[in-house]
Amino acid sequence: MSNKDKAFTLAEVLITLVIIGVIAALTIPAVINTTKDREFEVAAKKAAVEMTRIASDEYRFNDRLLYDRWVENGKNPQKFIQNYLSKYMNMNSTGVMKLPDGTEQEGFITADGMKWFISEDFDRDAMLIVDVNGDRGPNKIGRDIQSLMPAKLIQKIDKNHSNSGTNCYSTGDVGANPDWMQSWAVMSVSNVNCNTGENITSDPPSGVDTGSDNSSDYYSDSSADTESANPDYYSDSSSDYY
Repeated sequence: MSNKDKAFTLAEVLITLVIIGVIAALTIPAVINTTKDREFEVAAKKAAVEMTRIASDEYRFNDRLLYDRWVENGKNPQKFIQNYLSKYMNMNSTGVMKLPDGTEQEGFITADGMKWFISEDFDRDAMLIVDVNGDRGPNKIGRDIQSLMPAKLIQKIDKNHSNSGTNCYSTGDVGANPDWMQSWAVMSVSNVNCNTGENITSDPPSGVDTGSDNSSDYYSDSSADTESANPDYYSDSSSDYY
């Protein structure tokens, strides 16, 4: 048998290349998006750890809670940023900035390009909205835009509050538990929209106990992630701080 009889025809080669191209076109974008989402998740958790570090240092060196500094600055986001957070974070700029949905909130941009916003209801929910890659895309909630909240507040969340006609999960005034602001975590995408006016699911997923500490399966992070790094400062009791 000659070598000519064993060779692939041009048509067979072209068909094979087409099949490979189709498979690549279907799988590569998904792989890229998954990789980016993982990067966004890591960046958001890094931001939560940064807030926990700030709270830890403030208590360690000045014997003050993060919430104490919020109150001392008149519960004013601009003063809180300029008089307090700027001492711990390398900021490029501060001021009123726009979220992708067009709403304006007080915030700042750190040296790594991350945009931080203080929610309008910060005294109640202590929510920080973070765009982990700044103005670069996709600028979508739940991807590069994440929300940070006190880890214990996330765990205690239940459906008993309606904000601007939107069902949200909140335990109310965080000032009643000021020590909760000592440990931060990334909030579930299901609840990120509470302060942006977008529609969210009115009920939590079936089987989720939102009124107990065992809701970590529903929320994207738990206090264990941030507390484990600073076991001396975070516990279930406020006795650590007073």
